[in-house]
Amino acid sequence: MYVAKHPDVEFKIDIVPWDQCQKILQTRIAAGEAPDVSYYWGNRIQHLTNVGEAHDLTPYLDADPAWKNSFLSEAVLNIGTRQGRVYDIPFRGSAVFIYYNKDLFDQNGYREPVTREELEAIMADMVSKGIIPFAIMGKGDGMLPAAQFNDMRDALALEEAVKAGLVSRTEWINKRDDSQAYIDSEITAIRKIQDWWNKGYFGKNAAALGREDAQATFAEGRGAMLLANNNELKMIKEQANFNLGAFPIPFSAATQPTQLLCWVDGFFVPEKGKNHDIAVDFLKHLTSPEVQGLWAREANSIVLTKGVSFSDPLQTKFAKTFENIAPVIPMANDWIEGDSHTVFQQQMIELLVRNTDNAAQVVDNYIKARAVEVKNTLSR
Repeated sequence: MYVAKHPDVEFKIDIVPWDQCQKILQTRIAAGEAPDVSYYWGNRIQHLTNVGEAHDLTPYLDADPAWKNSFLSEAVLNIGTRQGRVYDIPFRGSAVFIYYNKDLFDQNGYREPVTREELEAIMADMVSKGIIPFAIMGKGDGMLPAAQFNDMRDALALEEAVKAGLVSRTEWINKRDDSQAYIDSEITAIRKIQDWWNKGYFGKNAAALGREDAQATFAEGRGAMLLANNNELKMIKEQANFNLGAFPIPFSAATQPTQLLCWVDGFFVPEKGKNHDIAVDFLKHLTSPEVQGLWAREANSIVLTKGVSFSDPLQTKFAKTFENIAPVIPMANDWIEGDSHTVFQQQMIELLVRNTDNAAQVVDNYIKARAVEVKNTLSR
């Protein structure tokens, strides 16, 4: 589509495994082989801006107000912004939702829960009827070791952070501060997941399920709900032979949410690329209503440009939720490449399987390990 309008532009597209994207990109930049445009997560762009590897896109946006104002919300664009300068352009929204078997819910008289208490009441009733409430990934998968339990912990910890007034402060946003309020929010979240685990809400095999296993368990009717990313909608629809519903992980009745815990997949222009102006023009093309609408229809993704309509009602529901995401994001404002995050998730799974009261130690280990990684990175 772009070349039809710009026949003098040639594209060479390199597709790499997504779990190696960051490492391959850094290697190519270091070798003087930076691409002109690259996929990148907006909430991880800081470590590239810190070392001058991301091109400042602010002047282009300021010169084109229509483009700057075309995104779903100011918060969406802010995810790729650091110190008031924009470095990463949003392309699609990424968040974890609870998919559910609507037919099973209807048969048992369950309404879609809007509070944590309602969700827990439904899960308790399911277990009493021999129904497994959740199909959930508990087995590592590339960059996602036990990711869905980790995403659940993040969402549950978010409520505690809201109660403690952390969501607009750097303790929560950066996840680097060892404030007691932040520590308590993580410990409380892990203990809630332990409680659900011990009550049988995840079935007996959760620790052994990979992403595709969890999807199959749900699609085959062996789990009433599935924790999964909104970008998995197309795959889930293709597998399930029942009506689908979905909702965000709910807060308790006493603390209703105002923001969604989410990430944004986007594109940036490497500083050492050779065609900045053409690269930025291509980013405008990627975020145009025409391309965004095509992506929404073919991939069932949530695009982040105003004026795009969705044919699937769940997409419409997801997109509406994405309108309210600030100030929780950026979650990983100073992303540090290291092992602490992976180890944290693995230790959390071990804690669930062994059923120990060790949540505080797991959180403490993570905070200390991450502090060392941050220090080592900054020293380099």
